Amino acid sequence: MRVAGRVPNADWHAFSVEDQLIVTILLPAAFSGQEVPIGLQGMAIVSRVDPQKRGVALRFERDLKFFERVNAVRSLEGKLPEDW
Repeated sequence: MRVAGRVPNADWHAFSVEDQLIVTILLPAAFSGQEVPIGLQGMAIVSRVDPQKRGVALRFERDLKFFERVNAVRSLEGKLPEDW
């Protein structure tokens, strides 16, 4: 299964279709079953730049279950909403 998503971004105009980038997806503790939020990091490809919605559409060539888990999420403490 390949996953896709739309990401709003103030710098949407800096991206082009087929740009490759590394993204980190943050999962809330309640969603992941962990005590703290976790991050999953992997490669994404820009599939569309959307000026109306001021964002980009991304596609992932690998399933999220193959993304690398990153523990640097603790550095975001105080920057995430309370329910994360």
